[in-house]
Amino acid sequence: MSITRSFPALFLSAACALIVGIVIVTCLVVVPAWRVDRLIGRLGVGDNSARREAADSLAQFGPRAIRPLVAELSDENTRIWAARALFKIGPQSYPAIQEAMARDDARLRAGAVFAIAYGRAQFRVDVPWAKPTLIRALRDEDAGVRSLAAEVLGLMGAEATDAVPELVPLLKDKDPAARLWAAFALGEMGATSQQAVPDLIRTFKVDNADVRSMVAAALGKIGPPAKDAVPVLIDAIADDDLRVRCMSISALGGIRSHPDLSVPALLAVLTGDDKNIRWRASYSLGEFGDEAMIAVPALLQELQADDSDKWAATEALKKIAPHELPAEAVIEKGP
Repeated sequence: MSITRSFPALFLSAACALIVGIVIVTCLVVVPAWRVDRLIGRLGVGDNSARREAADSLAQFGPRAIRPLVAELSDENTRIWAARALFKIGPQSYPAIQEAMARDDARLRAGAVFAIAYGRAQFRVDVPWAKPTLIRALRDEDAGVRSLAAEVLGLMGAEATDAVPELVPLLKDKDPAARLWAAFALGEMGATSQQAVPDLIRTFKVDNADVRSMVAAALGKIGPPAKDAVPVLIDAIADDDLRVRCMSISALGGIRSHPDLSVPALLAVLTGDDKNIRWRASYSLGEFGDEAMIAVPALLQELQADDSDKWAATEALKKIAPHELPAEAVIEKGP
C-alpha cells in the first residue's frame, strides 16, 4: 500500500530531476552556442576595439568556439579577429587550423595560412607543422593560397630555407602575385637562396615592373652570391619604371660585386636630377668602401647640393674615405 502511494511522489521526483537536467544542459550547451553565434556576428561589425572585444570574449568559450571561429577564417573581413581568438584559446585550436589547410574551400585555406602568420607575429607561436604545411601550400591549386604561403615563408626568413627548392618553380607561376611573393621570400632568406639566382635573373629580364622591382630587391638581399645579376641590374638603371630603377641601384650596393662595372654605373646617376635616385646611388656606392674612391668628388658635391640627401652622402663617405668628410657635414637620416 505504501509503495502504491509513493509512486506519484517518485514519478514527480524523477520528472523534476529530468527538468533540472534539461535546464542544466540548456545552460551549458544551448545558451553558450547562442552566445558564440552572436559574438561571431560581431567580429565583422563596429570598430577594431569592438571586434577585438568580441574576439577576446569568444576565446573565453574555449573549445566550443573553435569550429565557428575556424569557419570565419574564410572571410577576409573577420579573419584577423578569428585568428586572434583561436590563438588566445591556445593549443586546442591548432589541429583545427591545420585541418583547414586540407579543406576544399580556397578562402578557408588562405585563412589558415593567415592564421599561422598571425600566430607567429602576435603570439610568438610556432607550431611544428606550420613550415611543412606552408611549403605544401606553394603547390596549392589556388593562386591566392600559393602567394600567401610564399609571403609567410618569406617572413620566416632564414629558418625557412628548406622552402627554397619549392619557391624557385613559383617564379614561373602563371599568376604574377605568386611570382612576386616567391621573389620576396627568396630575398628574405638571404644568401641561402643563392641557388635561385639564375631563375631570378631570368624572371627579372621578362616580367612586369612590379615583379621585376621585387626581384631586384631579392637579388640585393642575397648579396655577393648574386654577382651574376650585376650586368642586368646595371642595364635596368635606365629602365622606364622608376621602381625598377631604384631597386636595381639599391641591389648593386647589396651585391657589392664587380666594382669595375657597378661603381661607374652608380656614379653616372649620382649627378642626375632625381633626388630619390641620387640618395640610393650614394648609399650603394658606400657599400663598396674604398673601391669607390673615384666617387668621392661627386659625393662631396652632393653634400653641397640644396636638394641632396646629405645623410646618404655622409654615410657613403664614412665608408669610402672618412678623412675626406667635412667636419660640418650634416647627418640627417634619409628616406
